[in-house]
Parts: sequence; structure tokens; C-alpha cells
Amino acid sequence: MAYREYSFDQLQLALRSSSATQRNFVRGLLASLAALILGGCASLPSIAPFVEASSQYRSAVVASGAVVDAELIDIGAKEEAATFGKEWAVRVRATDALVSYSQALESIVASGAQGAQSARSVADAVTGLASAVGVALPPAATVGTVTDAASFVYGQIAAVRASAALGEALRNATPAIDRIATTMGLDLNSAQDIFDAANVQAKTSLVKKYNAESAYLESLRDARLAIYRKPVRTSADEERLLQLERLEESTRSWREPKEAQERALAARRKAGDQLFASARGALTAWTLAHRDLAFAVESGRKVDVTALVASVEEMRGLIKRIQAL
Repeated sequence: MAYREYSFDQLQLALRSSSATQRNFVRGLLASLAALILGGCASLPSIAPFVEASSQYRSAVVASGAVVDAELIDIGAKEEAATFGKEWAVRVRATDALVSYSQALESIVASGAQGAQSARSVADAVTGLASAVGVALPPAATVGTVTDAASFVYGQIAAVRASAALGEALRNATPAIDRIATTMGLDLNSAQDIFDAANVQAKTSLVKKYNAESAYLESLRDARLAIYRKPVRTSADEERLLQLERLEESTRSWREPKEAQERALAARRKAGDQLFASARGALTAWTLAHRDLAFAVESGRKVDVTALVASVEEMRGLIKRIQAL
């Protein structure tokens, strides 16, 4: 049985001249055709909010490194500050890669590319991100024997490249992006280790600086405690307690500055550790925004970057708090 092709106008003419049954059939055909046309013309969501939020995260990471570097210098850890500066530059380049990746996705979506072409573009973008972050991808011949993060990311990139649509490609890219982010999170842990070790050393140095004074204060308190433990105290004991109290009071001249420095060190370390935790949290929020991006592309809805924006604002708040210490 041969089939004829009908234009949209021919279908409308048939609708006017046909029987009721035929008209119902043609109406259904017209509805299907209209749905197909509208579906094919549906616009992809704007990726601009994701790109902007990625850029803001990058700016917060840069500012975080600067404030931590300044803190290390303030506590006298100049060598650690130099080491941290070099290490943090690597983290900044990694966030540069996040921004470049988000921009690449924006270009792919803006181009309207679909199918295999868009999948290949996404695969190339993920490959670029992995390389920039330091996930060295193995040669194809060795994938079967490599079991680390690089092998996993490589396998996911292959799945992305084999995808049939843009949304599918982004979904297949999600596990790779998550693993890359995990690598970046571990790098943040390493940078925090430098900061924490420097703070421990600063506290140790402060204790050594007042070692003799602290020993003297401890001897005064031990002497007072010994008197308190006596079942019966003499008038001489009472006089000695007054003397010990006066002597301990005289230690305020060095004790209060020491305690103030200890409180400052504790506050700085706590705020710094919170900043590192916030940076890791923002990185997680970035991966969640990327995951939402895949669904948004498939459904045509707006990309949700609310959590990422909130995380970046938290980082900025902590930066301001540290600068005020």
C-alpha cells in the first residue's frame, strides 16, 4: 500500500471537505504535527546563571587564598605563607577550569547543537576540565587496568561521547564531574593542612615564648594549693596566701597579652577552618547545580543555582569576618 505526503495546507483542506470520521482523524494528525513542530522549536534554558555563579565561586576562592595568606603572615608563618601561596595558585587554576567548562556548556547550548554533535562537544569540555584540574586521563589501551579516578572519569567521558542527545550527554557527564570535584575537594584539604599546621606552630611558639613566666605562675598556684590542702592553716599560712595572691596578680602584665594572643590564634584558626569548609561546601553546591543543569536542559526549565549562590555568599561573609579579626 502506497503512502502519500501531505502538506499542512492540504490537511486543512481535507478537514473542511471530509466526513466527520475523517475530520476527527485529520484533527488528530494536525495536533500531532503541531506538537512536533512546537517541541522541535522549544528553546533550551539559559546557562548564564550557572556561568555567573561559577565565576563568583572562582572570585571567592581567589579572595579566600588572599585572606588566608595574610593570616599566615600575621602569625609569623612566612615560609608557610609562601608554600600556601603556591599551592593555592593550583586551586585557583582549577576554579578557572570550572568557569571555562561552564562557558563551554553555555556555548554548546547557545549553538543549538543536538545529538552526536552536542555530545562530542560536552565530552571535549569534560576532558578539558579533567586535564586542567589535574586528572590525567589514561590512554585507551590501558583503561581496563587502571582503577583510579582518572580511569573512572575516562570511562564516563566515553559514555558522554556516545550519547544521543545534549541532555543525555550532560547526565552521563555528572558522575565524572562529581569525581573531578572530589579531587578538588581533597586538594582543598591539603591546603587547609598547611594552614592548620602553621597555626599549631604559632601556638607552640607562643607557649615557648612565655615558658619561664608560665612555670613561675604554676609554682605560685602549686604553693597556694598546698596551703589549701592543709587540715589546719596557721596565721603564717594566711599571710603566705595573701603574698601569693599579690604575686599572681603581678603576672597580669604578661599573662593578659599572652591570653589575648591565644584567643586571637584560636579565633583565626576557627574562622579559617570554617572558610575551608565553606569552600568545600560551595564546590559541592556547584556539582549539584551542574546536576540540575542536565535536568533543566532536558525539561526546558530554568537552571537552579540558588544553593551555589548562597554558598558563595557564605564564603564572602567568612572572608569579611577574618579580615575583621
